[in-house]
Amino acid sequence: MTMTDPGLTNVGTTTWREATYPDGWNEFAAIENAATWATVIDESTPQVSKAALLAYATTRLKRLLNAKAASTRSAVTAQRALAVLLVESSATPQTSATDDGGVLIEWLVNRASLHMRIDPDGDSIEIWGMSAEGVVVLDDVVPSRQFSTSPSRLSARVVLRELSSGVENRVAVDG
Repeated sequence: MTMTDPGLTNVGTTTWREATYPDGWNEFAAIENAATWATVIDESTPQVSKAALLAYATTRLKRLLNAKAASTRSAVTAQRALAVLLVESSATPQTSATDDGGVLIEWLVNRASLHMRIDPDGDSIEIWGMSAEGVVVLDDVVPSRQFSTSPSRLSARVVLRELSSGVENRVAVDG
């Protein structure tokens, strides 16, 4: 089956074809832009570097600091924890402030999740993860100074890698 979509501009149309994947999933995939005749399907898996993910999270942490939503100590601890936790091509960390001035960092993919909560003083990191089935796979509180060498950090990396393997559509991270 082939469809055409006028697109959002008057530049041209996009041609679509039904694609069947090895697992049996069917969907429509764009195959070419009629205006440029350029193939728009890229079958390679985009790779997001650990440095780009850390830069993205650091920008978000700076925004929390500028808004005075998070304490400096919790933001610094959050950045240090991310530096030892993130892996290449992981899911994008989402940062927010807690009501008491701490930092919450979350990864949510296909109903599975990993969460890190840094207290306002930056002294402890609460980390927990859940599988897509709702099973708790990690639940611990670690002093921030011991996080880089703690078994919980290693467990969190395993959970993060597993979560990240479920990301289907990566979006470029930018500040």
